[in-house]
Amino acid sequence: MRNSDKENLEAVLAQLANRKFCFLVSRGATALYLSYSTVLKLSGKKGDKYRNKIILPSTMCHSPANVAIYAGLEPIFCDVSKFDYTLDPDSLQAILETNPGVLAVLSVSIFGHAPDMVRISKICSKFNVSLIDDAAQSIGGAAYNVPLGGWGDIGIYSFGHSKIIDVGWGGAILTDNEEIFVECKRKYEDLQEPSRNIFKLRAIYSETYYTIERLTAKEPALVPLFWQFPGIFKDLYIYKENIPAKKPAEILDEIELLSENLKIRRNNWNNYKENLTDISGIILPEIREGSAPWRFTFRVLNNKRSIIVNELRNRNIDVSTWYPSLSVRFEPNGLLNYSSCNFAEALSGELINLWVEPAKANLNSIHDISILIKKLIQNSGS
Repeated sequence: MRNSDKENLEAVLAQLANRKFCFLVSRGATALYLSYSTVLKLSGKKGDKYRNKIILPSTMCHSPANVAIYAGLEPIFCDVSKFDYTLDPDSLQAILETNPGVLAVLSVSIFGHAPDMVRISKICSKFNVSLIDDAAQSIGGAAYNVPLGGWGDIGIYSFGHSKIIDVGWGGAILTDNEEIFVECKRKYEDLQEPSRNIFKLRAIYSETYYTIERLTAKEPALVPLFWQFPGIFKDLYIYKENIPAKKPAEILDEIELLSENLKIRRNNWNNYKENLTDISGIILPEIREGSAPWRFTFRVLNNKRSIIVNELRNRNIDVSTWYPSLSVRFEPNGLLNYSSCNFAEALSGELINLWVEPAKANLNSIHDISILIKKLIQNSGS
């Protein structure tokens, strides 16, 4: 790979997020780790050594919380909005009012939904905490006409498995702060190369995760088995890696197609919405203009989710139930007990995700899947 390919991609990504600086790294989780540890170090240099906590939305994958622990930060999980499942500003403010040790807030555009970034930004400014804008699932999206990834002190992109731009590799750090940019680059160079056992570790992680997931569905008391994950799987998240030769060009090609890709995703999302509106037992999200749908995500009430999911899977239809509330999947530290995530915990048993990407969804398939869901809901009774 020519260095100019990397620099060209970084310039394009910076422009996409309306940022001054962009730095390409091995994966999105590594980008988060570098962001966390940089914010922590720069805060310490300013004399704020007592601040070592980070607020995270409870509805998301494990990775952002795992790497927060690796960076030396203590997670506090925050409840999410009943409208779009992103970080809830009211819950965020309540936590900040009683926790002076908070250093940073992570806002995640989960499922491609644009959070209320105006309110979140104002709250972070009021309490003088750093804001990290995780746009891993929402590249190309915007909130209030500002690109996702372009809010706060640092933005994050990911180009890994299943993301809107998926080349199977890479992430990016985006910022307007030169000091943050330089420190992230320096810290990245200090990271180790990937462990020789990384492929084996990935397989073990996947098998272990889904085994515990199935067991906890039957017996919630087994959830503490997840508490050991951060200590076991660190090597999966934090490493530096030479950029594979063709990846920058592949990402650039996908950026050229991004506008059309998002147009199709939004059309598919809206088609699902039209087909599933006003069905008793289903609650649809209310997403903001500019959202970049990663999945069509909705809630199924009255313990009917398993009926729908099992039947869809029996028919080889892509469906998932991400994400669980993380407030119970990480070992309590006192603050976790304080932060109530009641809605996120309820969502854990209600969410269904359907695919909207061009290769997996079209008008006919969306119509057929929607008809099937309606029948399953009706036939399952009250």
